[in-house]
Amino acid sequence: MRAIIGLCAVTLGAMSLHAEIAVETYQEAMTSSDKPTIELMQSYVAGLGYGMAWTNGEAAKKNAPVYCPPEKMALALQNYIDILDRQIKRITQSKTLTNEVLKTTPISLVLLGGLKDTFPCEGK
Repeated sequence: MRAIIGLCAVTLGAMSLHAEIAVETYQEAMTSSDKPTIELMQSYVAGLGYGMAWTNGEAAKKNAPVYCPPEKMALALQNYIDILDRQIKRITQSKTLTNEVLKTTPISLVLLGGLKDTFPCEGK
């Protein structure tokens, strides 16, 4: 048990040294054979997604949403991962950013762009 707590503390400590998780780090973690690494990254993506949803909900109250999912749609972890992965692929294929720049781009920016592309707001 102590080993697990120690590993979590070291992992979380290492993650906190960086303000953002970059695309390259995300891709390495999600293709890892280490289940705790994948789960930790999934938790990070879930936190980003849910935080963006709450923020978007508050912005929508002021008629200024950033993205506009269908009213009754509740996004879950797998939705956020799919949107993030599709956006990374879209950027790679369109060559909007060089691979070197994309690798260091924070996944929060990529996810937000993916949400905006997936759920555009009409007339905005």
